[in-house]
Amino acid sequence: MKHPPSQMIWGGITSKGTAGLHFLPPKVTMNGERYKNMLRDGLKKQMKEKKCSIFMQDGNSPDLNPIENLWSYMKDKVAEKRPSNAQDLRSVIEKIWRDNITPDYCDALIRSMPRRIQSVLSSKGGHTKY
Repeated sequence: MKHPPSQMIWGGITSKGTAGLHFLPPKVTMNGERYKNMLRDGLKKQMKEKKCSIFMQDGNSPDLNPIENLWSYMKDKVAEKRPSNAQDLRSVIEKIWRDNITPDYCDALIRSMPRRIQSVLSSKGGHTKY
């Protein structure tokens, strides 16, 4: 396929599982204001309902951000399905999010934080395996 469909999404995880999956409208670019609104309107409400604390992560440290591993996994799984249009892509993403991103997987990602922090400290802020 010359130009496969694409979709910007946002999602969150807790040690108990996923915390929302949001599809951004086509051709919308993410900026600081939109991101803050999305967090305010969606995430904080869900996190309050689930009685979870919020840990805001520095976007410049993807090695300390467990959800980056999830996005890589999702990208690989979507590529395996080879969706041919935007609606098919959305369906594939929703199915993977629902069926493959389990509470155990999310918990393992969250529990990897101490190892991630130690790895960054050991590398003196340099490259890590994460």
